[in-house]
Amino acid sequence: MAAPGEVVSHFLPYYAAVMVTLYWATGGMIQPVLTDVSHVLTMPAALRATVIGLLKPRGHKFKVTAKGGRRDRVLVQWGMIARFGLLVGLTLAGMLYGSLADYTPERQAAGSTAIVLFWSIYNIVVLLLAMAACVELPRYRDEERLATSEVVDIRTAEGSFAAQLADISLSGASVMGPSPGRPGDAVMLRLDDVGEIAGRIVRGSADRFAVAFIDADEVRDALTRKLYSGQYYERPRDVQGRRLFRAVVARAFR
Repeated sequence: MAAPGEVVSHFLPYYAAVMVTLYWATGGMIQPVLTDVSHVLTMPAALRATVIGLLKPRGHKFKVTAKGGRRDRVLVQWGMIARFGLLVGLTLAGMLYGSLADYTPERQAAGSTAIVLFWSIYNIVVLLLAMAACVELPRYRDEERLATSEVVDIRTAEGSFAAQLADISLSGASVMGPSPGRPGDAVMLRLDDVGEIAGRIVRGSADRFAVAFIDADEVRDALTRKLYSGQYYERPRDVQGRRLFRAVVARAFR
């Protein structure tokens, strides 16, 4: 009979090979452990909506759900944390019950016991990460940034010039090119289908500077129609395992 350590050592290479293949085939979109965390977070709502839709397809009242509208403070989803904490407790209780000689169920092969132990520990790790994700930290950007290569006219106190945008949002834009002034200096941007928007430089470098829009309420409707008309897109994300792991570790200790 194989020892538990031997079974796990034989099982882990197959699991690692599957995860590496999925990571490569999806361009890094499937990450070990983290993909399971995302499934755990969304599964309760998806299952509830599926069951309700099958039993009662029509006649539901509209219900507003949390969509991250409060960005200025820490938000804790206590209901979800309690649900995942209960599952962690049940898993630990099952592991403890199975390890007590006086109360253990009928003895099983060492190989199957090792596999159960491995997946129990894996389950606890996934649930703990899901609980950490239920704590929403403040977000420093209020609006979504959309990538673009549009050329705009920029006017400053010293003159005007044309430059290419790197990205734009309802609250500001990032411009490719050397900064025409120091942080705090006023600029005017002319956008097609919107008109002139006043702004101020918030940061700059030799090849890019950022502008925050000010007094843009009069053109906000036109700017909203322009940004969300379909001609802009989110900046593609290059998922890298090492950077993602470092970000998860940093997020856990914040």
